Amino acid sequence: MKVNLAVNADFSAEGLITPKSFTWPDGRKFQIETFYKREFPEPADLMIVGIKYLCRACGKDIALFCAGSQWYINLPDKKSSCK
Repeated sequence: MKVNLAVNADFSAEGLITPKSFTWPDGRKFQIETFYKREFPEPADLMIVGIKYLCRACGKDIALFCAGSQWYINLPDKKSSCK
């Protein structure tokens, strides 16, 4: 399930984006504890839209996605413990 998020991020002089925190649609805010890396999709990977940011938040490793100016997370069908 795709959930759109509000994300606070740092922008480097080189144009790299590093997410720092995110806000769920219901207004709850979470800090990103660790930022691991960003992954750009392979041309053949049609399932990934935008850049994948691998992070740790809520004590769990997560993947945030940024497509243009929109941020989102893909959640499994069951409820996330971060929510």
